[in-house]
Amino acid sequence: MARPKCPKCDHTRFESTLISPKNGNFKMLAVHCAKCGAIVGMADCHDVGSMVQCLAEGLNISI
Repeated sequence: MARPKCPKCDHTRFESTLISPKNGNFKMLAVHCAKCGAIVGMADCHDVGSMVQCLAEGLNISI
């Protein structure tokens, strides 16, 4: 099985932290190296697709 490594320090442990990007309107989830802190990925804090689907249903809009 492949084992992910940090591109900066080759460490193999990662953490996730909720961050508020500067000038951003909502929070993001940052996946970063547990040793050096290099960010290796970003994700939406919430399941945006499900939120949009619920809003569309509530407004009787077909998407």
